Amino acid sequence: MSTTEPMIEMFHPKKNFITISTPTKIARLLNACFSTDSSSIDLDRVYGHSVDAPYIPRQGSERDTLIAFLNYHRELLIDKASGLTDEQLHTAVAPSSLTLGGLINHMALVEDDWFTGDIAGGPLPEPWADAPWDDDRDWEFTTAPDVPTDILFQRYRDAIERSDAILAEIDDLGALSTKLHPDGDAWSIRWVLTHMIEETARHCGHADFIRESIDGSVGDFRSEEG
Repeated sequence: MSTTEPMIEMFHPKKNFITISTPTKIARLLNACFSTDSSSIDLDRVYGHSVDAPYIPRQGSERDTLIAFLNYHRELLIDKASGLTDEQLHTAVAPSSLTLGGLINHMALVEDDWFTGDIAGGPLPEPWADAPWDDDRDWEFTTAPDVPTDILFQRYRDAIERSDAILAEIDDLGALSTKLHPDGDAWSIRWVLTHMIEETARHCGHADFIRESIDGSVGDFRSEEG
């Protein structure tokens, strides 16, 4: 017969917030955060808050709010993948084959595919343009371990910059994409932004579990970019 652990409130003395956890998780996190040469504990690593989160306006316009939520989750995904060794960056958690490095590469593709390709109607930049998609539909995941870490992060940053440049030229959320769905219908900018928030946030959820399994880190914005 299984038993349920009691939930414990933990107060972060530096950040002034309460989080809820279990004794087992607390013990594992604290053990992971003791340094090897002292008895100090990195509280930011335990609680997962060392980098300020991007600001989301509470009373912004629809356009500003959607873009702010997208930016929040873009930065969160980068944060989840930062501060790791190359081996850790490409470590999967069974039974899934997803890795943090693969997610970064995947979202770089997704940014370029939706904004540069579908909205602007332009050709995809390298490495996507000449990738052997017919041979490997998951090419961006498969090849992520072969990409140097700094290039992997910069690839995502560059894709975001291209997306933002395209968005900066579009004020109307009802404007339609240049490319069409196979059924002949176009996407509105509103639809694309909402979808991008959904997909980026979903992969942030994947990243939560992967990162915690690697080093016990939890929470948002716990590290600087790797």
